[in-house]
Amino acid sequence: MKSTFATAVKKLHQELVEIRRHLHAHPEPGANQPESAAYLAGLFSGMDVKVKCGANHIGLVVDIHGKYPGPTIALRADMDALFMQETDSREHLPNIFGFSSKKGNAMHGCGHDAHSAILFGAGKLIYENREKLKGNVRLLFQPGEEGHFGGRRMVEAGYLDDVDKVFAFHSYPHLKVGQVAYRKGGICAAIDVVNVVVKGIGGHGAHPENSSDQILAVARIINDLQSVVSRRISALHQVVISICHINAGNRTAYSVMPASAEFAGNIRTFDREIRREVKQMFHDVCYSSVKTVHPECKVEISYEEKYPVTYNDPAVVERLNGILPAFIAAENLFTDYRPLLVSEDFSYMLERVPGAMMLLGVTNPDKDLDKIPFLHNPDFDIDENALWFGAQVFSNIVFRDLE
Repeated sequence: MKSTFATAVKKLHQELVEIRRHLHAHPEPGANQPESAAYLAGLFSGMDVKVKCGANHIGLVVDIHGKYPGPTIALRADMDALFMQETDSREHLPNIFGFSSKKGNAMHGCGHDAHSAILFGAGKLIYENREKLKGNVRLLFQPGEEGHFGGRRMVEAGYLDDVDKVFAFHSYPHLKVGQVAYRKGGICAAIDVVNVVVKGIGGHGAHPENSSDQILAVARIINDLQSVVSRRISALHQVVISICHINAGNRTAYSVMPASAEFAGNIRTFDREIRREVKQMFHDVCYSSVKTVHPECKVEISYEEKYPVTYNDPAVVERLNGILPAFIAAENLFTDYRPLLVSEDFSYMLERVPGAMMLLGVTNPDKDLDKIPFLHNPDFDIDENALWFGAQVFSNIVFRDLE
């Protein structure tokens, strides 16, 4: 069997742990992560690689050139953290070992610190073996994945223009360390974000007949929207409409019927045609439902199409099916995993070039998966053995695919 980098990558383990812990302690939420990018760029100092970082660049881009000509494979990791407060639990490993977030309301609660450390580890392994490399590798350390279109901005900057394939991992607590999951086609849903304002005539709570009752109108819309999924879309299509925010009136003005009310939420789909149909149905329901309450109710709709479906190219996945079994046991490899209703802006890169998003197990094999905090949870953490394993997987994909 050809080298699987197992010995070499395990020697990198402690370095990867230190990188991940540094990033975890210094999270940067938002559109850009200049400190994280600069820190990671510094790790490549002394290597014969091309680095794009800082002013006039999006995130961090590192190019590794192989000894022999060939195609270019890109590997992507996101760098941004979340606007959330990390737990103060004494059982939380970052608190035990002293690398919990040093910033208030900022935390790596989605594994992006691990993604960045894994990508550096893979980059270092690839660089050390570049004399055997038949092609080139581009490392994409992406900013602003959590709603700030960092993936799209990297595509627009041209970083995928000369790339033939692109791969990415996402930490997944429902898989254990050593396990990898993926599928052909859509693996993460498209997401649209909606905000609806209903305006009309306000009034006194004693005489609702003199108002158009915007609260009742909003309640009617929200209730009727559920029929889009339950009665107007086939059960064979995955569609979720979630209303996550409602705002109306003043809780101390209990006799005032407000002149406006609003709600916001998101819609997730996997099929482009269904996505268009649901958008039209959403507008139809909003406009028609309020009229059943009062003719004076007026609707204003903001409907933003955000991330598209994260679509794994079938031919690329078929190639993975031939690569990964060489060093991952069959019971740890899930090649037709269920699609996830979360969204990913890696989808923009996959729209530009063929590739695949994979789910990387990050939970200790001895733990109960049903009791593990999920992503975007203040208690979220990983088993750091996932770092060296992820770097090994990335490196094997590169060398075996380029052969």
